[in-house]
Amino acid sequence: MVDGQRVYRRMIPLYAKAACLECHASQGYKIGDIRGGLSVMIPLTEMDKLHVHNRVQAALLFRQQQDDPG
Repeated sequence: MVDGQRVYRRMIPLYAKAACLECHASQGYKIGDIRGGLSVMIPLTEMDKLHVHNRVQAALLFRQQQDDPG
């Protein structure tokens, strides 16, 4: 939760590659070292609305099938 709001968060590592070391070798990095990360957060407000809508639609469809089994 961020500021009381549900969010989807994805974080991936950024690995040191040979090209990175052309500038950052003096910082002690080696190829394959994790030298940072990338984080993305997406509010789930719209996803929550769609989830509720889909659950209602599924319940209505289930009820319709129960009322009309043929």
